Amino acid sequence: MKKTLSIFLFTCVACFASYGQTNDFFTVTGKVILENGVDRDIVISAIYKGTNDIVLKKYLKANEPFALKFEFNKQYLVEFSCVDFYKKSINIDTHIDDVVMRHIDDIPPFPMIVSLFQRVDGVDDKFTESPVGKVYFDEYISGFIADVYTRDFDIKHFIKAEKLKIEKASDNPNKVPSANAAHKASRIEVRTSWLARRDEMSYQDYINTADSLYDARMYNLARFFYVHAVKKCKHPAYCNKQIVRCQKKVEGNLKTIKKQELLVLKSMGDSLFNSEKYCKARFVFQKALLKAPLDKSLVKKIEECNKQIIK
Repeated sequence: MKKTLSIFLFTCVACFASYGQTNDFFTVTGKVILENGVDRDIVISAIYKGTNDIVLKKYLKANEPFALKFEFNKQYLVEFSCVDFYKKSINIDTHIDDVVMRHIDDIPPFPMIVSLFQRVDGVDDKFTESPVGKVYFDEYISGFIADVYTRDFDIKHFIKAEKLKIEKASDNPNKVPSANAAHKASRIEVRTSWLARRDEMSYQDYINTADSLYDARMYNLARFFYVHAVKKCKHPAYCNKQIVRCQKKVEGNLKTIKKQELLVLKSMGDSLFNSEKYCKARFVFQKALLKAPLDKSLVKKIEECNKQIIK
């Protein structure tokens, strides 16, 4: 999902604007936050995408501001890591068309806050191999924006669900044998997808897994397992009740996401308006109005853009 402001990229917020930006380099500013406020040494490294050539390496403390400079017209894979924490990587593409570049007066620093989550014994780190997002230049906006592949919310609750599954397997070895085996062996891979073993699962396995997912607020996956539990049905009333509850939770989450998207569009439109890019601001406000047709403030903002455009 495209996020035109960095506030939803790895819990990104606009900050540290004091770092200057010239058009010789693209600058990323921010800080790395560790789960539970732990204070540890952080390592930030960058390679050219598709190679192992390290082009940047920086050591700093948690919560210490950083400013990373990248050459234009390159693709980077940037990794944030800390001992005893799951690493996180981001793709940064600094390609800008030469014609576009000549008409840009200034490219401000791109701000982000990167959150790292603490490792849990038995929970596989395979999910960290893929980048959580991408930063790149958008010609229409005339600035850098971000696509988010994996949200912090999803990572946090995936880890929580895996931890709950391991704990349940430890309490009762008959519940989920594969998770119990992973719990007993240090750092043995825990399956990241329950779907791969669905044919081997008993009714109770489905219920245990679905309950763990529900407790971890992963409602779509939980609903999937409740539906399959009904097919092996012993207690349909419980499963059907949980399926309805999951559906309501999913709908609630979608409403929250839509509110966040609306806030992003409003903030983006305001930023463009303040930069006197009235046509682009109007376009963004119109897009926001499609999501919230009854929002009178957006109508006023569009009218103000029209006034500025015809001046």
